[in-house]
Amino acid sequence: MNMKQNMNYKDRKKKILLVHGFGMDLLFSILEALKMYDKLEKRKFDIGFPAFTELIKEGWAKLFVWYADIKDVLEEKENIFDIKSALKIYNYEKEKSISTEVLKRLNDMIMDFQPEVLVGHSMGAFMIFNYLKKFNLSDSVRNIYFVQGDFPNDWQIEDENIKSRIDSDRLRIINIYCNWDPILYVSKFVNKTYTPAGISRCSDPYILNLFFPLKKDINLHNSTLSDKDFVELVLKY
Repeated sequence: MNMKQNMNYKDRKKKILLVHGFGMDLLFSILEALKMYDKLEKRKFDIGFPAFTELIKEGWAKLFVWYADIKDVLEEKENIFDIKSALKIYNYEKEKSISTEVLKRLNDMIMDFQPEVLVGHSMGAFMIFNYLKKFNLSDSVRNIYFVQGDFPNDWQIEDENIKSRIDSDRLRIINIYCNWDPILYVSKFVNKTYTPAGISRCSDPYILNLFFPLKKDINLHNSTLSDKDFVELVLKY
């Protein structure tokens, strides 16, 4: 895939469903505490997908919003800047992301919106992979992108219908990875039992692996979501 090939991504029209990762309300709280109100307003609109802002405004991209309210997770005395608070929210949201209620809401949105593309970032990729194990994927979906995915790199596609769609070129699943993502190295340390797909290649031959360098954001873990090259990639293929 040549990501540098010239094209006007605005002229490409695809319905895209974006699934965010962990800690969105934690981010909002930190930005508010730091009085970074302009950035807070933008993040509340794009839910961490700034490169997709125009497509969101136009209605071609929609956001599946599922993050936990940190007031439901942290006690009032707990400091949002403390790593222990972040880990507590991480563990809470990891369970929430694969709950029956959240996966059913995701399924309802997919069936209603009928997207051609699913993009899951970090824990959002973890959610989509689990969704594929429990629900029938809409025929409308042609491409699934796991971006800096926080799920084991040795997970395998089990659904025979999905495998058949991949074999007949009616579906592609792409693992977007970069091995200098510090957040996923923290995840690897915390989870201990697996290497996240976002810093390595998926071993499943049904999943394509694409190295995409992290370079656009001070928070490297979110860099791809700020990169218009990634939007072009999604809209082109």
